Amino acid sequence: MQRLRIAIVDDEPIERKALRTIIERSLPTLEVIGEAEDGATAIKLADQLQPDLMTVDVKMPGMDGLTAIRHIRARHPHIQFIIVSAYDTFAYAQQAIQLGVKDYLLKPSRRQVILEVLSRVAEEILLKKQEEKRLRWLEAEWRRMAELLKTDRLSPPAGGPSSEFNDPFRSAVALIEEQYAKPLSLTQVARAVGVNPFTLSRLFKLRTGLTFVEYLTHRRISEAKRLLMETDLPMKTIALSVGFRDPNYMSRVFRRVTGHPPSAYRSRPMTPEAPADPQPD
Repeated sequence: MQRLRIAIVDDEPIERKALRTIIERSLPTLEVIGEAEDGATAIKLADQLQPDLMTVDVKMPGMDGLTAIRHIRARHPHIQFIIVSAYDTFAYAQQAIQLGVKDYLLKPSRRQVILEVLSRVAEEILLKKQEEKRLRWLEAEWRRMAELLKTDRLSPPAGGPSSEFNDPFRSAVALIEEQYAKPLSLTQVARAVGVNPFTLSRLFKLRTGLTFVEYLTHRRISEAKRLLMETDLPMKTIALSVGFRDPNYMSRVFRRVTGHPPSAYRSRPMTPEAPADPQPD
């Protein structure tokens, strides 16, 4: 069972202990890895331990919780937050929404409410991690396919079935690798590799867990990520070069696929991700 790492930030020791007890007794998917009593300590904790999730009190001595979240979010975009407050004010809620906070717990909250909020947010994070793992595998597959095309070990689909695999799916993937920046449809690609659209659609779902359109979209977003990290090209240029005609639409799709806006990758230092183990066909 995959466990998520959570840190508790609250200036009241009794509140930290109570929340830790609830988590450790009732939520086996969460592991409490640290606590902090103020915003400045929370930032250091985030830097050192890199939790998946943090519960953060709003009102604390020194740096408040919202300011701490703003600093942590800028340094660690993957960390998610639930804010905790005794004050049910619109101003706090508005700032929380702007910071992308996952949920808002009021003090005092019933145990069942706390469990429901933590469970729901944990499930969202786990699903996102699974999607990221699948995307890393797809990126590894795209890199492998590109190398095969470079060394002529895989014939481009326009020339017929794959010489290495004799497989319509592999041929379709090779075609996408060569032409993802162009308008592509399931029918068009199916015709190019010699199968009907239904068969090709089923192959994509079986091999990757994605529909044809989802696979093509992920490929385009993967290339957009690379260009954002490696170049200073304007967003409009990047959108056009990966197959999107509207940069605003690309931004919305980018956020949906990666969980982050394109700007998070532009400002992020380039660190290559180790590909996940390839999945069996």
